[in-house]
Amino acid sequence: MGAPSIDWQEIQKEAVEILAALLRIDTTNPPGGEEAAAAFLSDILEREGIKTERFDAAPGRTSLVARLSGEGGAGKPLVLLSHTDVVPAEKDRWREPPFSGVVKDGVLWGRGALDMKGMAVLELMTVLLLKRHNVPLRRDVVLLAVADEEEAGHFGMHWIEKNRPELLDAAFVLNEGAFGLCEFMSQPTKLFGIAPAEKGPVWLRLRTQGTPGHGSVPSAQTATSRMARALDRAAGWQTEFRVLPEVRMFLERAAAAGLIPVIQDEELLRGMAEMNPFLRAMTRDTISITSMKAGYKVNVIPSEAEATLDCRLLPGRTAEAFLADLQKQIADPEVTLETIYAADPVPTPLESELYDVIQAVLKDRGAGEGLLPQICPGFTDCRQYRERGVQSYGFIPFLLTMDDLTGVHGHNERVSTDNVGLGCEVLFEVVRRICA
Repeated sequence: MGAPSIDWQEIQKEAVEILAALLRIDTTNPPGGEEAAAAFLSDILEREGIKTERFDAAPGRTSLVARLSGEGGAGKPLVLLSHTDVVPAEKDRWREPPFSGVVKDGVLWGRGALDMKGMAVLELMTVLLLKRHNVPLRRDVVLLAVADEEEAGHFGMHWIEKNRPELLDAAFVLNEGAFGLCEFMSQPTKLFGIAPAEKGPVWLRLRTQGTPGHGSVPSAQTATSRMARALDRAAGWQTEFRVLPEVRMFLERAAAAGLIPVIQDEELLRGMAEMNPFLRAMTRDTISITSMKAGYKVNVIPSEAEATLDCRLLPGRTAEAFLADLQKQIADPEVTLETIYAADPVPTPLESELYDVIQAVLKDRGAGEGLLPQICPGFTDCRQYRERGVQSYGFIPFLLTMDDLTGVHGHNERVSTDNVGLGCEVLFEVVRRICA
């Protein structure tokens, strides 16, 4: 069966309206409150005759699943995965209110536009279009919109793993993890990112104690000075420079597109990575100081100090080995390291039927200049699938500027309405070809 005739301008308009409404639902995590988002998506699906199921890991922490059944001839399902929670927004720093869902000059504003309610709506529209056009399916298509991804998934994917493990039995997963780029290193391009791998999270809490007292008479070892030295050593640690196969391919594709020179010298690559934070994150384990806490009065030396680190490890590095090396780097046994959360990364091979289909769709539709494999600097809900050998890719078919990307977990998160239309068209065709 060929592709159905679809008025993509009308679909773009519909998708923008749905996304705007979804962005107005405040699902800031913590505390989450994903129940309202799950109900909103469920109502849309049910109105079109698609049955949904909602399940609560805790009060208000709701995930949603919907399934279009296929004949099964192609094997296990394709899962369209998203999360409906978002990180907090500093409202006073935004040009438009972060939960307004306002559209201005062809741009849709709101926390979650990119991470990742935008992709949730692309996946929703894909399922709706498959149903509306009675597309015959060789495999099931599962829409899974989960809670709590931004706080490591204890009320989302970890709960599903323990209580609904059958939802992890799949052939393929499409999720967040990579965007397309319309510029790179200050040069225009149209390359869609795809992430077969991601870094592993290691979230740490550092604590130390020291001698308290009057601020005018400091001791040799105060808690704050000890913590300051520990953080300086951690942040200054030059972790091992590693170029994984996915990054080699990224560099080759970027060079073929004329975005960077052909790199044959490792020292040149090191220099480029130090100038480009995104490239640096794909070639080193990283450490970010994300909070510090100590003291309560300007003239009182506190007895305790605390800080948190967000560390991300490249595939091939275990959390256990990293922690041992970090403790040596800090070189102070009085500073304790508590693991808040950790997961070792597991990559997906690039060679797959789904990867080939994505490449073919982009080529056939003239939507861009091809695929740019990369390692996602963050971590996503793909990890539970990858641990089971399910081929899982980060692939959000938006073409973004570097300035657009600063909105992810930053201020002024937004997406163009044209990108919403483009994403709907590309994702639908990918899913149609792999499932129909």
